Amino acid sequence: MALLFDFNNGGASVSSAISGGTVTNTAGGVTFTVSTTNAGANHHIFFGNSGQPTFPFSLTDFTTDDAFTLTFKSTANTANATISATASNPFLIQLGSTISGTWKLSLQTTGGATNHVVNLISAMAGGLVNLGTQKINGIIFTSYNGPAQAILTMNAFYGKALNCFTKGTQISMTEGTKLVEDITKGDMVKTADGRDVAVTWVGKQRVETKLARPREVNPIRISAGALGNGLPKNNLEVSPDHALEFDGILINAGALVNDTTIYQVAEMPKDGFTYYHIETEAHELLLAEGVPAESFIDYAGRDSFENGDEATGHIAEMPLLRISSTRLVPDEIKTRLAGKTIAA
Repeated sequence: MALLFDFNNGGASVSSAISGGTVTNTAGGVTFTVSTTNAGANHHIFFGNSGQPTFPFSLTDFTTDDAFTLTFKSTANTANATISATASNPFLIQLGSTISGTWKLSLQTTGGATNHVVNLISAMAGGLVNLGTQKINGIIFTSYNGPAQAILTMNAFYGKALNCFTKGTQISMTEGTKLVEDITKGDMVKTADGRDVAVTWVGKQRVETKLARPREVNPIRISAGALGNGLPKNNLEVSPDHALEFDGILINAGALVNDTTIYQVAEMPKDGFTYYHIETEAHELLLAEGVPAESFIDYAGRDSFENGDEATGHIAEMPLLRISSTRLVPDEIKTRLAGKTIAA
């Protein structure tokens, strides 16, 4: 599960009292807009920590039975105004420490419809709310049956996992290698078993660094030579949930961390970075810096990519055991990796 937006890291704080209007906060490449249509109402809206240190994001309704609509979009790609989730990576909201009154939460889909209604009460403060598998561009909060001053606070959104390569990764092609960011549909890539297969789609997934927790989104760096036999040929960086193949087993990179030759990158560019993924006709093992690494499969959430609408179809997972936890990695593989040294 990856953190999508963290209101504790929201940058500049915005606080406002509005009567039938909108409040907008842009931070770290994401614009959040809260609006209400009740012209006679008096509301308080807070973004960030300033002024209300325990309320990273809060709504206060002084009238009851009024609705707030929260929408969001990327400033770098204004056409991408949605966030998505899948069955294996549902959309979650982490509530803040304060809820007074009763609030109804509903999701606003890209077609304008609202669904998946859930009631939020004080006993749920601080918890996670599972909103299922949706593609949405807004959330509507409505207060009702509450006191004259109903308050709702929220800390973060969680959503899809990231399963991708970072910019600069060399992928083996039919002839030579190519940087992953330069690969296009129709290019021929070389599989780990020596076949040549066509690329059907290259996904691009932007990560807004300021609004994400590093441990959730920063790539795992596998140092050159750390896997033995001179592999990877250069430092290889993949997302924590991207699998590499060892002895017929798919192991997510995050499970391979030994904090010496394999570790999570502590800091990424402050203005964000992009993950790339490669799709072929089937779930394949490609060669990334010479290391067998999986191609795209549908459970990674095609809709979560900036260009997810460019491809259609379903890619089934190859019939290999997948390991996502360090404790499940076979001892012989742990021993093998622990004994490797970083290539000069």
